[in-house]
Amino acid sequence: EKIMELFLNYLTTFFINAFELYIIYRYMTIFFENRCIDTRLMYIAYAARFFLSVGISYIELYSLVSAAIALSSIFLISLCYSGSLPKRLIISVLIYMCSFTAEVIVAMAVGLSSFDAFGKVEQGSVFLNLIIEFIFWLISLIVHKFKNLRGNLPIPKPFLIAIVVIPSSLICLEIIIFSQKILNNMMARISLVCLTASLFILIYLYDSLSAMFRERTEAAVTLSEKEYYHQQSVLLKEKYEELRQYRHDMKNRMVVMQQMIKENQYDKVLEYTGEIADKLSQTLT
Repeated sequence: EKIMELFLNYLTTFFINAFELYIIYRYMTIFFENRCIDTRLMYIAYAARFFLSVGISYIELYSLVSAAIALSSIFLISLCYSGSLPKRLIISVLIYMCSFTAEVIVAMAVGLSSFDAFGKVEQGSVFLNLIIEFIFWLISLIVHKFKNLRGNLPIPKPFLIAIVVIPSSLICLEIIIFSQKILNNMMARISLVCLTASLFILIYLYDSLSAMFRERTEAAVTLSEKEYYHQQSVLLKEKYEELRQYRHDMKNRMVVMQQMIKENQYDKVLEYTGEIADKLSQTLT
């Protein structure tokens, strides 16, 4: 019976972490549009995250250490996708913040303290861990509604600093609040509201920044196309003027040659056509 209970415990841990890995994959496809650099490397990174998550489920670590390991594993997965280093860092922070928010919501709902920041509330509670992953998945559905997250835009340094410092500060604050022996419900609720609001504000700002950059890029391309077509129209106009002038000159020369032929001045006609041929050859060279 004890062996069966142990087997079921390992089995549920396996499925919960597998479900979490699938959710992380969904987030990566949202932010990176599934632009994988190396498929084999991606499988290795996801497998490393899975075994790391399973292993830490049975090891007691400080909350901040667990948070650092979780964030690092997500960042490792982000390296398998096409994108700039600042974007990978921002996406890793946002994904971990989504996971952490799901955990805080569950911890707040059931009044738990001293929870693990790796995404598991009370390691023995399978039901609570499933709820955490379900909320984590629901947040991904909300994030998917933002349409401009996939752009590989240049990240301004102030925004990069803000999007790293703000979530880190909030996560540390939540860990301190929920690590207290006596949980202050009012403070916990306020901190949860601040955490959730900050999460979606940061995602909204990143989405807006991506949209603004895309609009600027499209405007720059449009302006470049206008300048190109304007230059082409100017060149065509110049060529048309040259052709018109050439036709006018040829008409005058034909009149001169006709007059020479009428006067039987064939030698002058040959000399005149030779001069015309020389001018044409000089123009072409």
